Amino acid sequence: MLLNGDEIKRRGLVLDADPHMFKAASYNPRIGKILTSDGEIRDHYALPPLGTAEVISMEVFKLTKDVAGYATVKTSLCNDGVLAINIGLLDPLWTGPVSSTLINFGKNSYYLKSGNEFLRITFHQYDAQEEVPPPSAQLFSPEQYQYDRQRKVLEHLSDTFMNLDNMIKKMWQDIWTKFWHQSLIWVPLLAFVLTVSMVLVTSMNAINRSIDQRVEGLCQKYIEMHGLAQQLTENKKQPKDTQVAQQPRNGKIEQHSEKLKKDKDMQAAQPPSETKAIP
Repeated sequence: MLLNGDEIKRRGLVLDADPHMFKAASYNPRIGKILTSDGEIRDHYALPPLGTAEVISMEVFKLTKDVAGYATVKTSLCNDGVLAINIGLLDPLWTGPVSSTLINFGKNSYYLKSGNEFLRITFHQYDAQEEVPPPSAQLFSPEQYQYDRQRKVLEHLSDTFMNLDNMIKKMWQDIWTKFWHQSLIWVPLLAFVLTVSMVLVTSMNAINRSIDQRVEGLCQKYIEMHGLAQQLTENKKQPKDTQVAQQPRNGKIEQHSEKLKKDKDMQAAQPPSETKAIP
């Protein structure tokens, strides 16, 4: 059976209670002490984004053997981006404060201070057995409970959710270590590949220049041969009348040559004339 606020108050299940914290079917505990991740005890604290803090209630809860409590998150706190964890069942016969770890999932810091509500606790009456076992958690006085929470915070609680800062640092260290070891193998290999590539590129450039020079020489010879071929073609295409006009001229030259030859032969055949002496 779920107990209402008046029944919770009548049974004295909450010590040092604030009357305003009794609700229709629950009681909302208030922050008494705030333990930061470094174990410092504060009355107020600006919880950074992804930051964590342990809070301890002002109230002391004293449950009877036939009543069990159940701690749940406050919706209004969740709407502000703050989530309470380490919540759940309060065993029958539990006597002491309650606590929870708060994580800020918001993008801005969230201001915590003593007196703020941080949980909602409902109480349920059940048919108890004859011998109720003691609570699973060890019972402490409020002072001992605070000391025990402080010790656990120092041992286990990180500055940020999932200890992201250290996880990121460790991840980068692992990546750098692997990269460094791999670079001892890949850097010389890469240097060798680059050297071979440069040699091949230089050789290919030299071959291309040689090929370009040869192609240029062949092109020049082709142009010259093409010019000669055109000249021969033009010579073959000269008009026939030009050739006919040259034939009479050539005949006259031959006749004149034959006449000169005959005159020369006649002079050679005549006897030499006697030369008279002059007295």
